[in-house]
Amino acid sequence: MNDIRLQQADVDFLQNAATTEAQHELLASCLGAYADGELPAETHSQIDAHLAGCARCRRELEIHGAVRDRLGKEPVPAASAALRERIASGMHSAPPPVFRESEGVDVAAANRTSRRKWMATGLAIPVVMFSLLVAQSLNTRNKGAPTVAPVAQTNSALLLNNVLADYRRVNAGDLPGRQRDLAAVRAAVPFAFEPLSNPSLRLVNAWTTSLSGEPVAVLAYRWNDRVLYQYFVSEGLLFQSPDIRASIAQQQLVFHKDGEQSLLLWAEPEYGTVLVGEFQPVELADLRAASKDR
Repeated sequence: MNDIRLQQADVDFLQNAATTEAQHELLASCLGAYADGELPAETHSQIDAHLAGCARCRRELEIHGAVRDRLGKEPVPAASAALRERIASGMHSAPPPVFRESEGVDVAAANRTSRRKWMATGLAIPVVMFSLLVAQSLNTRNKGAPTVAPVAQTNSALLLNNVLADYRRVNAGDLPGRQRDLAAVRAAVPFAFEPLSNPSLRLVNAWTTSLSGEPVAVLAYRWNDRVLYQYFVSEGLLFQSPDIRASIAQQQLVFHKDGEQSLLLWAEPEYGTVLVGEFQPVELADLRAASKDR
């Protein structure tokens, strides 16, 4: 009888531990929205209580604030007239959105129902990855703090998801290519590009891959005894996602973070480039700002 009670106690302990970890993951996925004041009061209070006893989430919140503060001080170079013209042309060529009116909708009742359903899920928000879209206005009449907006994974983040998947595939095995292959890699893509120039970086490998059927150049650098990847993508891939198009049009940097990996995307006059590796977003932002090719 005692053995049966002990076995049942073990089962209850494991179930409680699994439930606690699941609740932690759900609350942790909302930290970005919490930091930006985007959650309802009830949810905000739940995360307040969670943070009081969770050092790991407090650390993530500190990192979020550090990234926002650092990027607020980073000068963003003005886009060339040719780039702005191409962006505007691409956006104007997209079909206009179609809006349909709904008749007889009780907006207040719909909002109450939606809120009850949202809270009933216990914060079960299907967030797998999130991006930080960070922008700083170049208008000297409006030099406020940058806008930070976490974005759930959608089709509009397809480019970043594809880059991350390719990075993980390559990083799991031996690196392809060689440093001396750089000239051949340049010739394989329809745009001219230069590696990052920084005393702390050393180019170790260069190769090509394919994303969504288009050729992509990839460079691997040694940086602080870790490997940093840089992807060079065509304008066709860069402007494929509407969220990325809108961010570039507003001269924004695009951040994406999933687990230990972070990505930083920005536009160059003839292509787009993405840094990816096991670094914090603020490290990638500092490297970009300090690189001589900027």
